[in-house]
Amino acid sequence: MVVGCKQTKQGIRVLKTNWLTFAMLFVTTGLMQLTTILVLEGLQVGYSLALFQTSALLNVALGYTVFQERHFFKRLIGSLIMVAGAVLIIVSR
Repeated sequence: MVVGCKQTKQGIRVLKTNWLTFAMLFVTTGLMQLTTILVLEGLQVGYSLALFQTSALLNVALGYTVFQERHFFKRLIGSLIMVAGAVLIIVSR
């Protein structure tokens, strides 16, 4: 039980020092949920999911620039294939 108490105090200390980061994470996650609900209300699910696949390009770019992930071009090609599929789903209607 003492270990759990120590971890809780450490977690509270981290929260106090980084409260702005946690607040921004809370706001951006809430905005993402809200926009997802709005998109799903306005479009059919198939089209909505196809549009969400385009976020793969952003994920690959952030992975390369922020996290220095390897195999950038393989990931880029894979995400471009997914985006092409999303475009085909949207255009085929």
